[in-house]
Amino acid sequence: MKISDYDVIGIDLDHTLARYDITLCYESTYNSMIKHLVDMRGYPSSIMKINDHERDFIVRGLFMDLIYGDFFKLDDRGRILRSSHGTRLMSDQEIESKYPTRIWEHWKFIYDNVNQTTGFRIFENHYDTVGALIIAKLVDFVDEQTSQVINDYSFLLDDLIACYHDFFKQDNFYLKCGGYFPPVIDDLEKHIHRCNDGVIIWLKKLRESGKIIFLLTSSEVGFADFVARTALGDDDWSELFDVVIVNSGKPGFFTKKDDDMKSFFNVDSKAKRELLDYPVNAEDMKLNNFYCKGNINDLNTFLSKITNKSSPNVIYIGDSVRS
Repeated sequence: MKISDYDVIGIDLDHTLARYDITLCYESTYNSMIKHLVDMRGYPSSIMKINDHERDFIVRGLFMDLIYGDFFKLDDRGRILRSSHGTRLMSDQEIESKYPTRIWEHWKFIYDNVNQTTGFRIFENHYDTVGALIIAKLVDFVDEQTSQVINDYSFLLDDLIACYHDFFKQDNFYLKCGGYFPPVIDDLEKHIHRCNDGVIIWLKKLRESGKIIFLLTSSEVGFADFVARTALGDDDWSELFDVVIVNSGKPGFFTKKDDDMKSFFNVDSKAKRELLDYPVNAEDMKLNNFYCKGNINDLNTFLSKITNKSSPNVIYIGDSVRS
């Protein structure tokens, strides 16, 4: 299908409309997360060091077996092309000794669900990739401390998730603290590239042709506005969209079911504040508004209402295959 065949086009902000300087982004992310491990999780400062071999570890599309502490680059049929234990590359002989068929056991689940579950993790977007290096270094650290390969490395995931939670803490942006936000705030135009004028013209033409355009980002409203003003070059950037959804919690926005799904809430876009007192029903959502949180079911109900179609054709464009 062509874009013109869709009734509704959704677009992500970070690493989609807003293009980051990847080297600076990785450095800020790594510094923020590794500092949390040292300051808050008790790891030694020696893990902060990074060499050229480890820098090459930062690549999208890695899979980690949380039990074995192994990382894989797979082909489109789940065959292991390359593997490492922690950051240490494994030889073909090691791979075939541990995985005789060279087909990773979780591949079928990933292929069918494009998601992760207990036992493994996917590192597939620009924020994830740094996490792959960090947890690989933790595997190295555990092996060094125990002088052996242990039976289960999944406990390290708790430390990695704690890093992510600290990294994305909303207050850090407003307080200008943590390892990620301060350097971005201090030199925003160095970190984020302005969007091509052709893309902005394209968005305007899509709306003029009757398409519904929405922005859906996991960034909270203050940081989203901060980034969008730079990337789109206009304080009135939200006028390019029919609706803006912030702090969406992707990929959970698309994947959570029933009681785990979050409701939509209104946002005061001028005060840059989420209004969390009362949820918003999908039937009450309106065009030209900001919303936060939410879920795919309510979004589909809203899109059906505004397009007057029971099943409008919808496409979402972003940097993550899981959202």
